[in-house]
Amino acid sequence: MIGRAVALAAASSLAVLALPGHGLLARQQGPQEQARAVVQRMYETEGPRVWQQAEELADLGRESVPVIRERMGGAPPWARLGLAKALLDLKETEAAREALLGLVGATQPPEVRLGAVRQLGIAGHSLADAAAVATSLEALLADELDPRVR
Repeated sequence: MIGRAVALAAASSLAVLALPGHGLLARQQGPQEQARAVVQRMYETEGPRVWQQAEELADLGRESVPVIRERMGGAPPWARLGLAKALLDLKETEAAREALLGLVGATQPPEVRLGAVRQLGIAGHSLADAAAVATSLEALLADELDPRVR
């Protein structure tokens, strides 16, 4: 009976270590597999926690870029915002700019729009064709009534 309990406890401990983002599995996975796990968590997240996940992706380095690009299109708004932030951190400014501009439209949740506008403002002149970005934002926000986004 005690032997079975010890075996069960050991199996449970190994299962926890094998969870994405935990010790054993994280060391065994390559950067792209780790990026896929982070992106999946991002897909399941709504709200500001995507900033932390964006940082995790950026910390994985340039190997995460193909995964981010692959998953950007079908991502929910919060996830796209986090993915765009990771792209900015990884100096993929053109892809980040396109994603962020796509998130400032009136059909997106206000908090996501606000985050996108802020990221565009923070990135500022590091973006390709910053003047065109400013013009696009002015046009998109000209009729904006939500003062948080404006």
